[in-house]
Amino acid sequence: MSEPKTTDRLTPRPAGGNPARTQITICWPRPLAVEFDQAAERAGLTRSAALHRAAENWLRAQQRRLEPKEQRDE
Repeated sequence: MSEPKTTDRLTPRPAGGNPARTQITICWPRPLAVEFDQAAERAGLTRSAALHRAAENWLRAQQRRLEPKEQRDE
């Protein structure tokens, strides 16, 4: 029997404020979700806010990775 999972759904909000049509679904082991919730609480965030922040950070990292090296060094 597999361990219990937690599912979260996010609707990304671009800078303009209108929600994107894409919905992100995250299905993760419950112990990891509990650990994430505890870390979010210590940071004063809800799970949803922490997930959005993590997604934004990941997206920025991906965008930086795609920039030419000269731009990243500035």
